[in-house]
Amino acid sequence: MMTFGYHSCNAEDLLRPRSTNGNIKGIELEISDSSVRDILQDLIDENYIIDESNISSAGDKDYTIIAENDGSVWVELIFKACNNRTLLQGVQMLSEAFNGEVDNNHETSCHIHLNNRHLDSRGITKTDIMKATEFLFPILGEISGRGGDYQWAKPMVNLSMNLFKRCRKIDDLDSDDYRYHDDRYYGCNVTNSNTTEIRIFSNYYNFNYDYIKMYIETADFIIDLAEEMIGKSYHRYYELALEKTKEHFEKRRYKNIFETHDLGKFFLSPEEQTKRFYNEELKKFNREYRQFVRYYIENVSEENQYSISNWKVFLRIIRNYYREEYGRIKFDINNFSYEEVFGLMIKRMEEYISSL
Repeated sequence: MMTFGYHSCNAEDLLRPRSTNGNIKGIELEISDSSVRDILQDLIDENYIIDESNISSAGDKDYTIIAENDGSVWVELIFKACNNRTLLQGVQMLSEAFNGEVDNNHETSCHIHLNNRHLDSRGITKTDIMKATEFLFPILGEISGRGGDYQWAKPMVNLSMNLFKRCRKIDDLDSDDYRYHDDRYYGCNVTNSNTTEIRIFSNYYNFNYDYIKMYIETADFIIDLAEEMIGKSYHRYYELALEKTKEHFEKRRYKNIFETHDLGKFFLSPEEQTKRFYNEELKKFNREYRQFVRYYIENVSEENQYSISNWKVFLRIIRNYYREEYGRIKFDINNFSYEEVFGLMIKRMEEYISSL
């Protein structure tokens, strides 16, 4: 296998698309699992993928895919920019060829490059794409396969806020901001002159056709949402942006992915979102409570159960989950049981949730 060097001249020549205002996209699919070397070599031998050994065969297929070295992963497969139909022919070929044999990690990326000339032709700026991507980021992160690790595709706005609260920050984004203009490791990379890169997606699902098709079509939705929101505030027009987003992700062909990732949670009413938040807090508290009992009570002698170290862990759990809305929780530090205090906390949480 003679993969192209990183951004080699030969590779760049093969990947250079025709000049067009059309909605063409380039895709980069990384492989972190080197155990599929033989499968990749077979694809090169059959001219489905191009490396230095078979450059003369480039153009035999409707799509062009090259194999390139990438210091962050084992190999990167790069598609020459083309329309969705042709891209998906190549994705289908890879999906069938690797047939679930790949075991990529969460950081194995699927990057999608949008054609800036197409965006310009529709009056869409890089800032518009930034804002649309950032509005969708919590949902994109959920389906991305990145497992919550966005080291190479960072959000621009704090993810701890819900979709609505993030909108004020999103309205202030600007692609000319040096933080985003000089750093490509965001979910939306605006540092390239010819393309705007959507970096949030990964290849963790190992060339799964349904996921990659959804990613490509969601890139189109990002463009459409950006166009819809030109001149509009995401905070003021939150319901419009959310309704468009819901229409996209609720399409029947995404049903399995929608349910697998519980995307419905992003489209709850504010009241439902609040109730869900407290229910999730209760689940987490119960989980930590059970772990505490297992490791700090059941497995230690009775005289050591109230050691300083156990006491610190107990207080940390209570501190992390206590909210003023639960009301005061009082107990005698000289005469109490962990189970009693945890039980009181659970009771107060359940009562508050019932009142919502």
